[in-house]
Amino acid sequence: MNSKTGDIENSEAFDTSASKDDVKKMIDFINGIPEGKIVCVAALDEASNALSKEDAEIFKKIGSKENLYGKNRWAHGIIGVSGLKKGEAIEAISDRPVEIYLIYQ
Repeated sequence: MNSKTGDIENSEAFDTSASKDDVKKMIDFINGIPEGKIVCVAALDEASNALSKEDAEIFKKIGSKENLYGKNRWAHGIIGVSGLKKGEAIEAISDRPVEIYLIYQ
């Protein structure tokens, strides 16, 4: 997301429940995000089956402190920034639906 305009610059979807290949694509995608870009992540339905504990650590690069590893069918939402320190993202994780918001002004 562009931090000046709020425009979505790129949108991708990865099946991290069933595809190790998609897990690698997701990791490569996140590693390729330039520092300072706003990043929004949402887990839809089941997102943990193909993730190793190490794979799930990729979200620390955008400020996440939580990890979906081993949390079958959990919801996870993150609004972070590439290069943000662990724990500084806006984040919600639960075995129930979650909501997070970013109000852009």
